[in-house]
Amino acid sequence: MNDRVQYSYVSIVPAIGWIAAVRGTTNSPYLAIVPDAGDAQLRLTVPSSVPQGFDAAQWVEHVAEINRQKLRAVFSSASGDFMGYNVQFETEMNWERGWALHCGKIALDAYYSCHKRHRGRDDDVVCEMLASLRLESQVAS
Repeated sequence: MNDRVQYSYVSIVPAIGWIAAVRGTTNSPYLAIVPDAGDAQLRLTVPSSVPQGFDAAQWVEHVAEINRQKLRAVFSSASGDFMGYNVQFETEMNWERGWALHCGKIALDAYYSCHKRHRGRDDDVVCEMLASLRLESQVAS
């Protein structure tokens, strides 16, 4: 595995052959972790706004409920320092996996996408990367 990369209040260790870079805009940045082939992406986002009156854990439950309403199977998930839920589904072109996670007051959205012909190819490496998620100490208060 490569060196740990920090993004906002979290850090992750990208897998060998995967490159991490902050992308997006100043107002909507995200950490993109992409394999050398460039044909998939794991995206980490610290939600800039959680619905009014929700804490991080409630946001995770809210996201899970939205997915249940879409008749998607929702699975409990633990990823490094974070816990929450995972969903998996296929769109017309892509295989998608999403995680709504939290650690204390911090919410984290993780999202993996690839062409559906690659379904399952990166499952182990993505889970290994997510298992390396850490909440950085300066947020602990």
